[in-house]
Amino acid sequence: EALEDRLTRLAATGGDASREYPWGEWAEGRCNSAESGSNRTTPVGIYPHGTWRGGPLDIAGNVWEWCFNKYSDPADCRIDRSGERRLLRGGSWNRGAGGARAAGRVDLLPVDRDGSVGFRVLLSLRQD
Repeated sequence: EALEDRLTRLAATGGDASREYPWGEWAEGRCNSAESGSNRTTPVGIYPHGTWRGGPLDIAGNVWEWCFNKYSDPADCRIDRSGERRLLRGGSWNRGAGGARAAGRVDLLPVDRDGSVGFRVLLSLRQD
C-alpha cells in the first residue's frame, strides 16, 4: 500500500488503519451510498453515525472528493496544468459499499464534471 493510501486511510478512520470504513466494519445506513437508495446527494450530517468519534462528517459516501494527487502518481500533489487524471476518494451516493471504503479510489480528468463528485474545504490550524 502506497504512503498516500495509508495516510488517507488514517485520516478517514480516525487513526485506525485497520478499519475499512470510518466507523469500522460495513454497516448499512451509516453513509449515503447506493445501498441508501437516495439516488442523489444529501445534506452533510444526515448520516451522523457515518464518522469516527469527533471526526469529519461524510468521509464515506455522499460524493467523491477531488484530491490534488494524480491517479497514476499518488505521491505527486503539485498543482499543475498537465490535464492528467486526478484522484477521487470517499465513494458516492451512486456506488456501493466497496466504493465507500477508506482505501477506495477512482479517477477523472480535471475537466470532467459529474453529479456524484464534490470537494472538501480544509483549514490547517496554526501551530504557535
